[in-house]
Amino acid sequence: MQSAFNHATLEMEHDCTGRLADVTAPTLVIHGELDPILPLANGQEISELIANARLHVLRGVGHELPSDALDEISNAITNFTRH
Repeated sequence: MQSAFNHATLEMEHDCTGRLADVTAPTLVIHGELDPILPLANGQEISELIANARLHVLRGVGHELPSDALDEISNAITNFTRH
């Protein structure tokens, strides 16, 4: 629960969305569909604000991405870097 509190506090104190349009590198945004701490709408917004961004949604996955979907994350990164 402390982790959720820390994330929520960071999100309220540090908003960088205004700078996302400055990102010029191709970007892969990976987000868990069921993330209770940072909802999917956050990942969708980030991918919309960055030019050349692609959103990869991990279906049925929450906030702990690597432990829940390591193989899918690895495949998404590999496919993204090949194209």
